[in-house]
Amino acid sequence: MGMKGELGTFNVAEILQFIGSQEKSGVLRLSSKGRTAILCFDGGKIVSVKDRREGMRDPFVSYLLENDILTPQEVSKILELKEKDNRDPCEILLSERLMDEERLADLIERYTQEVVAGIIKWEGGKYEFSGCTDEVPKDTMARAMRLEPILMEAVRRKDEVEEISRFLPSFETKLKIVEPDISQLPLEEEELAVLRLVDGKRSIEQTLEDSEREELETLDVLEKLFALGIVSIAEDSPAGRTESAALRSVKAVAMAVAVLAVALAARVLLLEPASSGDTPYDRLDAAVSQFVEDREIENLHFAVEAYRLNYGVYPNHLDELVIRAFVSDGMIRNRFGAVYTYKFLPAEGSYILSR
Repeated sequence: MGMKGELGTFNVAEILQFIGSQEKSGVLRLSSKGRTAILCFDGGKIVSVKDRREGMRDPFVSYLLENDILTPQEVSKILELKEKDNRDPCEILLSERLMDEERLADLIERYTQEVVAGIIKWEGGKYEFSGCTDEVPKDTMARAMRLEPILMEAVRRKDEVEEISRFLPSFETKLKIVEPDISQLPLEEEELAVLRLVDGKRSIEQTLEDSEREELETLDVLEKLFALGIVSIAEDSPAGRTESAALRSVKAVAMAVAVLAVALAARVLLLEPASSGDTPYDRLDAAVSQFVEDREIENLHFAVEAYRLNYGVYPNHLDELVIRAFVSDGMIRNRFGAVYTYKFLPAEGSYILSR
């Protein structure tokens, strides 16, 4: 039994579910955006997986390095022997006694989980399943892995990624650093490691690819940096955003900012002595309101630019952002219900936006 087609008619999760439920044996090849994944099945169970990316060294070896399972020296040795003898890295790991079979099987299982969690997010590309069991490796070092728990975990991660992604622009968006001296920022080392990847040229998707941290951890850091205004959208970032995507991004960032504002104000202001005539909670309310309004105006700047990218001209009034579903009515108003000050300057091809 064989089948092939375009991803979209069936998504990756549906294809995997079909193979697992029907207990099929064979090889599934998936390709999307320069990446190829090859999964081998025996009776509906995964027995081997390969993830190949254009211009990238063996992804399994990279996975072991990024997770501190192998040292850079050990990786260099493996790649040298692979180049010399054309042997599989797993064989080299065992022959060089870098790990035993039990440890290797555990790591392959973990890596398989990572690959499946990645490929179920693929939205475009091609798939082909061949029922020819001759292509399934007989000497695989992996255990036969049931598909159901792997898929359940992959879907859980996908949901988490989508939840965090609500607070970020589209993954094609390039980000730049707003604060030039990152050494002065009160960030943890793992956060700084992600921040160093932000160069105005990498998209969010490329940052995730290049990060040595797990996808969810990297996304979580990017969301924090974006919400705090440490990074922002690069000027030459792709303009192809849909209205719904722009709306989701603006709403989500506003929500994230509100939460962070409360947390930061509560942490800093409540520890300071109150001035005469007010309480820490009075100052907290004012500080949070001002902080959130500042960020709402920044988000409105983004919505105005998104409007221009879609319609070729800036809106005449903020109400047009509401009519075109870029923002909700409440997002163009301050805490007192008044619409933020906005004036379109057609002669200058610009606008003014403030409280």
